[in-house]
Amino acid sequence: MSEQHAIDLDVTHARQARRGRHALVILMVSLSLVIIALFGTWAYYSGDLARGKGDNAPPQASAPAPQTSGPIRQSDEG
Repeated sequence: MSEQHAIDLDVTHARQARRGRHALVILMVSLSLVIIALFGTWAYYSGDLARGKGDNAPPQASAPAPQTSGPIRQSDEG
């Protein structure tokens, strides 16, 4: 007959996962894909950004006319 040995583990130790190469590979591949996507987006829009035709140009604001309460007088001096 074979003897069965019970493994005594506490709850915290039993819930821990192993860190290994598999998780590292997934993280490195996903980070590489994000970097490639950001570089590709920048390369695609770099011409428009250099010419200033992007949507991030500040809007041309017109200054509001000053409010006057009475007639404007001009002086004779000048």
